[in-house]
Amino acid sequence: MIALKRYTELSLIGLVCAGVVAIRCGLAVAPADVWPDAPSSSDDAFLRAESGEQLNNVVGRVFRKLSDPALRHWRESPSRSAAFAGAWQEVVRTIGTGTRPKPDREMLSRFFGFAEGRLGVVLPKWWEAAVFRVEANVQKTLLFPLSTADSPYLESLYPFHLRPSDLSRFDEVANTQPILGSMVAPRNALIREHSKGWQISVGEKSLIVDQDTRVKLGDISNMASVYIGETRGYFAFHSRRCLPFTLFCVNRQDGQLLWSTKVWGNGGLYDYAGVGYHWVEIKETKREVLVFGVGEDNAYIEGFSRHDGICTVRFGSLYGSLQEPSDVPKKKGD
Repeated sequence: MIALKRYTELSLIGLVCAGVVAIRCGLAVAPADVWPDAPSSSDDAFLRAESGEQLNNVVGRVFRKLSDPALRHWRESPSRSAAFAGAWQEVVRTIGTGTRPKPDREMLSRFFGFAEGRLGVVLPKWWEAAVFRVEANVQKTLLFPLSTADSPYLESLYPFHLRPSDLSRFDEVANTQPILGSMVAPRNALIREHSKGWQISVGEKSLIVDQDTRVKLGDISNMASVYIGETRGYFAFHSRRCLPFTLFCVNRQDGQLLWSTKVWGNGGLYDYAGVGYHWVEIKETKREVLVFGVGEDNAYIEGFSRHDGICTVRFGSLYGSLQEPSDVPKKKGD
């Protein structure tokens, strides 16, 4: 359990925009409708990056040589992507030495509070617990391990599990006969065939994914993340490794696709071999859709406009950890 004192930071910009604040644990947290001003010309390169490699290089070049006092100022950047990168670099700089060194736990708690303040939401408990277990290996690569001891605790927090599905999928070998499979999905979710396409239900809410959208999905994995709001539904099928995937937004009334967008995950900085883990949860606020994810070597948060799917914030623990473009590996084993 995380028992450290929680710190939540609210920037001056947030105070001006919000007018009011929510209270959590006796500390001020920005409400969900806080929306930052446009990034300044020096900060928006973080959100303008067109690939994970570009964002990795921006983060590395901006923060690598900054002093600790200068780094702290980046938390107040009007660009949330820049602010997240700076706040995480503060955490990284507290990593000690020795076998499997970990960052300062108090600084991690401050980072969680900062994240909630800038996003205006409560972090998923499983995401916070997984990130709290971050450690470094001998190469100073950050890892988010699932040990035998941790797994039951983390899985008890994780709102997804393996559940039966009558969703027909093509056998990967024969590629002809539809099969019935199981799918990792929200605990109270059900995905099934429907005369008009797919029916996706989460609790008492449901939506129909029409046939045209089904075709656009192409091949799907057996890991699904789903969120159904009042007027829109969001879903994604992603792999068991922290690779990029597509987030879909559909109209609940008619099941038509409103938009789709790419979630970067690890930014395409690594390819993988073998078996790993990749957990994802989708949240909706008044203005944006937030995607929280953790894999064995990356934790990320990505936000998108509810209106058109344009990226509004992008954070990944992996960005800035690789030195220069020539250092970005294309393959990575277990």
